[in-house]
Amino acid sequence: MRRIVAVLGVLMLLLGVKLYEVEPADCGYAGERTAFEESIRYDFNGDYDCAVEAIEKLGGKILWSEELDCGVTVLYAYSPRIYKSVKLSGERVNIMTAVNDGRVSVGSPMLEGSY
Repeated sequence: MRRIVAVLGVLMLLLGVKLYEVEPADCGYAGERTAFEESIRYDFNGDYDCAVEAIEKLGGKILWSEELDCGVTVLYAYSPRIYKSVKLSGERVNIMTAVNDGRVSVGSPMLEGSY
């Protein structure tokens, strides 16, 4: 039951990315939502700035980022608004965001699938 409540809470937060504030002109938050067994994911068209804005709308703070060899930028963040988190490099992480060729993928607590 706790897992269902947590997933529903994250889903509501991710929906808030789309519905909470007026969307900036360059960030098209209309996208696809996917629920996995242990995480939730939201994909939309956008760039690095849109990814940072999505994290901020979830109340998140970026902890670190990395650039993968394939050109994907991955941002790791934490938000006290999101219940479930995982430990990576000694830090609690509950928002993982990838930016790849005009596409943003936001996952909580981690991204699953390709990005």
